[in-house]
Amino acid sequence: MLSDFGFKRTFGNQTDTRFLRKSLQLLIKSDVPIVEAHFDNTVYQSSSQQTRGALVDLSCKDENGRVFIVEMQRRALNLFIHRAKFYAFKRLDRMVKRGVYKFDDLKPIYLISFLDGEAYSSKEFHQFGCIRNQHGELMDDQISYVVIELGKWNKTENEIKDDLDKLLLLMKYTDTATISDPIPKILSGTDWMSHIFEVLEKENLSDDERDAYEMELARVGSIIAMDEAVERKEQKAEQQIQKAQEIEQRAREIEQEAQEIKQEAQEIKQEAQEIKQEAQEIKQEAQEIKQKTQETEQKAQEKISSAISNLLQTGTFSDEKIAELLNVNIEYVKQIKQQLKN
Repeated sequence: MLSDFGFKRTFGNQTDTRFLRKSLQLLIKSDVPIVEAHFDNTVYQSSSQQTRGALVDLSCKDENGRVFIVEMQRRALNLFIHRAKFYAFKRLDRMVKRGVYKFDDLKPIYLISFLDGEAYSSKEFHQFGCIRNQHGELMDDQISYVVIELGKWNKTENEIKDDLDKLLLLMKYTDTATISDPIPKILSGTDWMSHIFEVLEKENLSDDERDAYEMELARVGSIIAMDEAVERKEQKAEQQIQKAQEIEQRAREIEQEAQEIKQEAQEIKQEAQEIKQEAQEIKQEAQEIKQKTQETEQKAQEKISSAISNLLQTGTFSDEKIAELLNVNIEYVKQIKQQLKN
């Protein structure tokens, strides 16, 4: 069913839409059954069949005018959302009334994408999104994106809990089953999908249908192999780019560190010069203080000598008394006394 052929014979079965209607109800998480499904033949195909891969587009409306676009994508999963937006916006463009461009009769659009792999990091395999603001408040729900990441769904038959699980088990089973594989009991007893096994039976196909089926399997296999090779090359290129960016970033960091070290060295040199200048100023100040001290001592000595001379000339005090009064050595008094005699 993950193949183009299987998808068209199940979801795209215009004769019996039971499976399609039930599947759409499950995928949009609706409790209300879809009564009717009318197919829209407008499909937006890629200009290159080779680049289209295993992508299949199905467009239909229900009895309320709601539009459902279903696509199966097995490659370029990182870009699928852009293709999904393209489909949704194309359908929205057809709804808008031309000339006056009125938006009063827009019907809901559901863009449903089956991905044969994983595209997002979250653990949820069934994601449902509309436009919301930064607070998570709904801004618009006219276009809803429904994403099924089959790569995240790996339940066994015993782990099946609801009809959505049954749908995904059926899709994976019909994609990998062989003639000897028995149909899972939980699927064979489900009314809304029991007829699916008949329309997919290889023995019930015409020769042309069987040839088309086998050719598509071969084509899809070769495309997937090519995609894997391209993906490996892209991953290697991304790794090399990342490594180059890391080296470039490290070079910038080293350059920044070198500039910081150079700046720090300049600051240290400037600080050393300032310290040297300060030391010279302190030395100069010390010399000036020493000079002033010497001058002061000289003046004090001269005053003491003059005082001794005056006292000696009065003859009132003895040499010992003068030395005592002026707190000087007696020998110094006698020296001045001798100078006076000469």
